[in-house]
Amino acid sequence: MTPLHFDGCFGWYHPAQGQRAVLLCNAIGHEALWTHAGLARLAERLAAQGVPVLRFDYPGTGDSADLEHAGAPGASCVDAWLAGIDAAGKLLRRLSGARELVLLGVRGGASLAALAAGCGVAGRRVDALALLAPVASGRMLVREMKMIAQTWRSLACRAVEPGPAPGAGRQSGMDILGIHFTDAAIDGLGGIDLLNASCAPAPQILIAGGEPQMAPLARHYGTLGAQVRMVPFPDLIDWLQDPLHGTPPDATFAEVAGWIADLGPAAPVGEPAPDGRAMAAGTASCLRAGEWVETPVRFGQGLFGMLCEPLGPRIERPAVLINNSGGTHHVGAGRCGVMLARRLAARGVASFRIDVRGIGDASVGAQAIAGVPADPEGYRDAVAACDWLLAHGHREVVAFGVSYGANVSLHAAGAHPGLVGAVLVNLQRLLRREAFTRPRWLIHGRSAPTAQEGAPGINAASVLPKPAAHEQREIEGLLQSLDARGTALRMLFGPDDPGPFELARFFGPTLAGLAGFSQLQIEIVDGLDHGMLNPPGRARVIDYCIDLLCGPLHPGADLRDRLQRIAEPWRRPPDCRRRCN
Repeated sequence: MTPLHFDGCFGWYHPAQGQRAVLLCNAIGHEALWTHAGLARLAERLAAQGVPVLRFDYPGTGDSADLEHAGAPGASCVDAWLAGIDAAGKLLRRLSGARELVLLGVRGGASLAALAAGCGVAGRRVDALALLAPVASGRMLVREMKMIAQTWRSLACRAVEPGPAPGAGRQSGMDILGIHFTDAAIDGLGGIDLLNASCAPAPQILIAGGEPQMAPLARHYGTLGAQVRMVPFPDLIDWLQDPLHGTPPDATFAEVAGWIADLGPAAPVGEPAPDGRAMAAGTASCLRAGEWVETPVRFGQGLFGMLCEPLGPRIERPAVLINNSGGTHHVGAGRCGVMLARRLAARGVASFRIDVRGIGDASVGAQAIAGVPADPEGYRDAVAACDWLLAHGHREVVAFGVSYGANVSLHAAGAHPGLVGAVLVNLQRLLRREAFTRPRWLIHGRSAPTAQEGAPGINAASVLPKPAAHEQREIEGLLQSLDARGTALRMLFGPDDPGPFELARFFGPTLAGLAGFSQLQIEIVDGLDHGMLNPPGRARVIDYCIDLLCGPLHPGADLRDRLQRIAEPWRRPPDCRRRCN
């Protein structure tokens, strides 16, 4: 597969010699992050059976340029996304030489695919349409997103107190699991109604989804003259969730791939199709927008990263290595990796956001990703990324990671002397061999799974499993070696994050065992939830990183006072009886 940029969008081309090409249309918002790795695997499956595929990020999403830099100033997001589909279809025809085009979309992306097909793509008819769990009513999609936001906010409690991001006024619209939708975007999505179509968007249509939700749409397209086939989608729920827990719907993918293969022979070809290795006109190896330029990079053994560099003057600071958050690919949950990288570039600092093995675009062709991120060797991929940065002119590197990415960053720093610092957000595990899961009582901030939970005076650390002697020595040795080397460590936690309980396991309920490490600082960040999905908390973390990584790395003189202040809340269990029961 070949990474490329076109019309401000980033995409992947999966070459094949067939004459029927498939354009994948991403889901919308957080669902695009959840389904990313699965669609990558679907693209590989189709390419293996001779179908060339292009998958891409809509303008303003993923690795693509923000809307103001994507060649669509003033356009609504829905119009910009439809224009992106049109440009991607035109590019796919040029790259593949295919005579037939199939649009395949997921959820909100299926709705966009149907709208685009109804208008024609690149001035030509779409030959077939595959809709995976389409949302016929945009109003229903908006309602679902609002319910998800409300449910998430009620579970996250005080970590996501409402309020504008630091340094910014209150934005209109709504935030859905870290993705901001403006009022114009909500209105645009709400105006979608596939049942209002006056003509069939394609002569042959596949709809994957159960009765009775999909039946009205299938009947409507049938009355318009389309040949419609409906198939069940029993594995949708297992896929449509955080990629840390989701599994790609391989059974449904096989059904979809079979339907595409059974469409019949493609139109006759007058000349051989390109082999996909040569770039078509209008594509570029990098994307320049605003104050940054981004270049896709393949490194190591099947690994992938996006190098973000400043277009303006550079300052003599370490490059920043941005590691995966949980199972989310390199753009980051809520697109936080992209935000951080481009903010750093605006200040003259380069960054490299990567996918370690089995995650995102490093998962294609690999083992099934159901266990991600259980692989304890992911830190070795961060080491390989650090080697790449040093080999390409960067003298020093600082690692950044959230949750699993924080663990990867910590152990990569221990393994590579070129890593001079690490910013560890909501570090959940110190040992790298343990699975990255937490008991439900700990995830929700409970002090202990006992009848006395929430009672004043309970020592939270006393009920946690103590590390074995060799594990204690391992972690103490790791921190001691980093401290002796002068590696700056910054640990940031949200007010309700369970991470400090992990520190208490190793260093005592008051964290007194950490006071001897001169290069370590710990901070509690207001409004920070575990996945950095709350915009105010995320903005505070990014601002913290900008100030730190564009300024001095040495710790302040008030480390002991900071430790005492941070440890105080963990001497007593959080008062969570009301919100957890």
